[in-house]
Amino acid sequence: MLILEFQLSDKAFIPIEQLGFSVHDQTRINSASKKAQGVIITSGPTGSGKTTTLYAILNSINSPELKIITLEDPIEYHLEGVEQSQIRADSKFGFAQALKAVLRQDPNVVMIGEIRDRETAEVAFEAALTGHLVLTTMHATSATHTFIRLLDLGVKTNLLSGSINLIINQRLVRRICPNCHGTKCEQCHYIGYKGRVAVAETLVPSPDFERALIARRDFATLVDLAKQNGMKPILEDGEEKVKSGLITQEEVGRVIQ
Repeated sequence: MLILEFQLSDKAFIPIEQLGFSVHDQTRINSASKKAQGVIITSGPTGSGKTTTLYAILNSINSPELKIITLEDPIEYHLEGVEQSQIRADSKFGFAQALKAVLRQDPNVVMIGEIRDRETAEVAFEAALTGHLVLTTMHATSATHTFIRLLDLGVKTNLLSGSINLIINQRLVRRICPNCHGTKCEQCHYIGYKGRVAVAETLVPSPDFERALIARRDFATLVDLAKQNGMKPILEDGEEKVKSGLITQEEVGRVIQ
């Protein structure tokens, strides 16, 4: 397993293979990003690596054959061959208005920095249903909760059904120093940790999940259906990394629970 190692101030680009996702989750990410249309959402709190993951996905599919446009606030990384636009989300010409303008340029792939309101969400999902691959982020506590957040914004269930390829919910957890194994040394500045590991869960909506969502079934039912379709809960991913000696149980409790 490859590990994500960077500091908050480090803006060095990180390839998808080095983000620390499990083989299971990385396979789902690669499959979703190869589709010609649909929505990929990374969710989690501020500082959980959502945008870093989207950039890694963009880089993995970037080619001269694809027209890729990003709408960002702010632009955090530079990607060669990608049209990147700085958007002021708090202005009258925010993400929704910019996205409508961009879609007239007939892009293959669009990245939207964040979905914060119903209008942006609806334009994004309509774009996905009409032949575009859309990447974006949201603040949500879990992959399943991301759907609830979209419903709370007022997005209609018919737009959500069939439009979402994948939801990635993630956190960044401090990694045990590989040099001293947590006993504290000069390399980790005597704190016992060095770098961070991405812990995540990935949700691929199944037909049963979408029917339950349309029927407004309870949250626990949605979680069970997501798990039946292969979602490994983020806590389980964290526990597996604890067992492998990458992170501590305390870090799992601090960041995930």
